[in-house]
Amino acid sequence: AVGFVVGTISEGENWIGGFGETLLGSQEAPGAQTLYEIGSLTKVFTGILLADAVLRGEVALEDPVNGFLPQEAQIPDHASGPVRLWHLTTHTSGLPRMPGNFKPANAADPYADYSEADLFAGLPELKLLSPPGEKYLYSNLGAGLLGAVLARATDQPYGELLRERILDPLELRDTRIVLDEEQRARFAPPYDADCNPASEWHLNALAPAGALRSSAGDLLRFSEAMLNPPKNKTGDALRKSRDELFVGSDGKIIVAFGWHKLPNESVIAHNGRTGGYASFFTLDLEHNEALVFLTNSPGSEVE
Repeated sequence: AVGFVVGTISEGENWIGGFGETLLGSQEAPGAQTLYEIGSLTKVFTGILLADAVLRGEVALEDPVNGFLPQEAQIPDHASGPVRLWHLTTHTSGLPRMPGNFKPANAADPYADYSEADLFAGLPELKLLSPPGEKYLYSNLGAGLLGAVLARATDQPYGELLRERILDPLELRDTRIVLDEEQRARFAPPYDADCNPASEWHLNALAPAGALRSSAGDLLRFSEAMLNPPKNKTGDALRKSRDELFVGSDGKIIVAFGWHKLPNESVIAHNGRTGGYASFFTLDLEHNEALVFLTNSPGSEVE
């Protein structure tokens, strides 16, 4: 790896350590304020937005997704019933991992040119891979669509909604889709698994599935809020986001609002990966512990 940052909460103490380099050859170690793409960790924040919208009465978990979509963008119903909101956050919608009309112009930045118009145009052509609510099939499409639905339900762009309801109330000032000039100066450049320079990813319509950048400092602050939610609307959404929504038939796959839970344990977690970054985020709710891992060289040994 070029470099990585580890953050922990254990026995009431926070610790952050940076290892290696931020930029290859710079001899500058990363730290608490170094920013990274966090990829699919974004799905957890989208899940919390769903929990928040449910608590506010703006949507219900059983609402059919088609009720929020234009007439020309309806998902074909399965014989067993429609795709509902809770199916999207638990990866049980039956939707494929990626849209059928996803054809990147630039493989190094594959999501950049996939627009909301593309997303909506592709939905009627989909064939569900399993009955909604029955089987876990990880889907970037489902998570991206959930963000689009919440934006339509609240009449606010996804990024603004996330910032207003989750990021700003928790003072997560470095957790953003678009970085300002000062933040870009702290942004670790991307490398591939062989430590060759790679490309940043810019998610367009599927931003709710993986567009966020963040730092270990911000993610530990987020960890503290998840472990001990504040007594306000945001805290209520954080608490609700930990509720189990789906348990697989073998009991091994348990999903809350975007969170994945370990069987028979109080551990919730998620990971993320883009072309030049990897992230891991784990919370032990019973023992008040957290682990954050961020790197800008996502080799297979990271996991």
